[in-house]
Amino acid sequence: MIMSFLPLKKAITYAKKKNKYIVIYLSPQGKKLSYKILKKLSKKKFILLICGRYQGIDQRFIDKYVNKEISIGNYILTGGELAAMVFIDSISRFIPGVIKKKISNHQDSFINGLLDYPHYTRPEIIEKMKVPKILLSGNHKKIKLWRIKQSIKQTLIKKPKLLNKKNINKVINSKKKKKKKKKKKKKKKKKKKKKKKKKKKKKKKKKKKKKKKKKK
Repeated sequence: MIMSFLPLKKAITYAKKKNKYIVIYLSPQGKKLSYKILKKLSKKKFILLICGRYQGIDQRFIDKYVNKEISIGNYILTGGELAAMVFIDSISRFIPGVIKKKISNHQDSFINGLLDYPHYTRPEIIEKMKVPKILLSGNHKKIKLWRIKQSIKQTLIKKPKLLNKKNINKVINSKKKKKKKKKKKKKKKKKKKKKKKKKKKKKKKKKKKKKKKKKK
């Protein structure tokens, strides 16, 4: 069985009366869903998802009304509904307010082209397995370096195709940029404090001069 042209056309034309949608058909023949695709599509205001069923949908509908075909992997599902759920869940992470902490979003896998580093919880020892000592050290610089190394290591072992010089440089440069920003902020704060101190000193001097004049 194949989903026919007319019911799909009617549904889309009705939806498009209210808003301008980008139409995505979730299909195993489409481009594989990735971080880059999600980031681009997250900027769109309205997205309309077409979920296929049975053997698919009429090719003429795809040719005329579908803007993009997207796949979530090289395997077949009974329908596109599960693929749509995956798409919605992953794209929603880019919407402000969905994730409370921005840090968690920036540290996810694939954002810098590398996999995420390992994570640990309490207790420190469980079934003779220990949390790495460096994570308990409190030394933030060493912890950051450990995380970068582990991120590269994880990628090399699990997804070596992702690993290239550009991605490694992205991780290192992003850390350097953060450090520079922090230094700039600290310098600005110091300058503000110095200015405030100077103003206070000037005010005190003026007050002293006024008192002296009054005594005279």
